Amino acid sequence: MESNSHWKIWIDTGGTFTDCIGTNHLGETKRLKVLSSGILRVKLTLLSSKVLKIELPFKPVKNFFNGFQLTLGTQKRIIKNYNPETSEVEIDKPILKLNDVFVEISTHEEVPVFASRLLTETSLHESFPSIELKLGSTRGTNALLEKKGARTALIVTKGFRDLLRIGNQQRPDLFALNIIKEDPLYTVDIEVDERIAFDGNILNPLRDEEL
Repeated sequence: MESNSHWKIWIDTGGTFTDCIGTNHLGETKRLKVLSSGILRVKLTLLSSKVLKIELPFKPVKNFFNGFQLTLGTQKRIIKNYNPETSEVEIDKPILKLNDVFVEISTHEEVPVFASRLLTETSLHESFPSIELKLGSTRGTNALLEKKGARTALIVTKGFRDLLRIGNQQRPDLFALNIIKEDPLYTVDIEVDERIAFDGNILNPLRDEEL
């Protein structure tokens, strides 16, 4: 890989899958979908106890997967060699039993790092090229909407505590007399003095005791 190569990568992490698009300095575009747990799940064919043929969504360079972990059920193996011409990988220890036609490949890295490694074909013993990375995630939105995880607080300008409860008066049944609103997504609201000027400067920093 050229040391001066530059990539632009866009990654959107969802609750189950992470979608990735990358463009290199030549203008070539690569697309990839991996599990948000940082795992690439691919179909396999067992050629021998230590040699597997895998179906990949892309064709990386020779020995790119060296050192990656390959998981088949409860069996965890380390990839020793990868041949892009035959799509065959050699593992460090034999597969004892084949219970599934899919195998998981990972590096135990956070999914944006793992996805960037796959897109740029940067092996474990190489440094990443120059990357302009943009991340998006629906995990936080999903957790908020499903009311999972930590309790959520609304911090709002003093006097506007009921702003989100009042809303814009839109309702699904225009002539309903008994209007039932959904509970807010936050569990506590905190009113604070206005503290930011029109130019964005902070006039009055938020104090710990206000929370």
